[in-house]
Amino acid sequence: MSDVAIVVPAFNEEKSIGDVVEALRAVGSVIVVDDASSDATAVRAAAAGARVVRLEANEGYGAAIETGFREAAKQGYLHVVTADGDGQHSAGDVAAFAALLGGDEADLAVGIRPGRRRLLERVCAWYARRALGIHDPLCGLKGYDVRFFEAYGGFDRRRSVGTELMTYAARHGARCVQRPIVLGLRENGDSRFYSTLRGDLRILRSLWAMIRVR
Repeated sequence: MSDVAIVVPAFNEEKSIGDVVEALRAVGSVIVVDDASSDATAVRAAAAGARVVRLEANEGYGAAIETGFREAAKQGYLHVVTADGDGQHSAGDVAAFAALLGGDEADLAVGIRPGRRRLLERVCAWYARRALGIHDPLCGLKGYDVRFFEAYGGFDRRRSVGTELMTYAARHGARCVQRPIVLGLRENGDSRFYSTLRGDLRILRSLWAMIRVR
């Protein structure tokens, strides 16, 4: 069994999730956390070969990621890479992160997205660079040694789990590698994260998480 699990949070991604899972299965075991989708996301993810964990109520990105981490730890995986279910993250970049972790070159891997960011993202990134040395804290493609998740011992499910765990790992001596990634086009429209006021609030919560986590 590979020691790397790929955790993919998904909400109403039936158009893309099958292709995403098929591509990622060449890298490691795929755990799809279906955040109470109203479409066939769970069915298509399972048909493509993913282990599917379904949340009974829509709880958001943080709860989905935390659920995926807990499942990976329970199954005995040593490393987790997080990737989006919308087809934006390439299997090649995921494989590179998995190799860094599995080859004992890093405890924490963080992607750097191309393009210019909105104002709140730039503020968040400015703080992350100053406090943690991390350039793109909101990138959804990250990799972790599971020991940091187990040591931190749980998350506030309303915040960005990736941001919390990234901050904790960085503050506690994780060997961090950062590398540029490519972003593909979403197969299912615009990003729900960044196009709404709710997305802005998530960015602010992520910033607050970086400030408070020790």
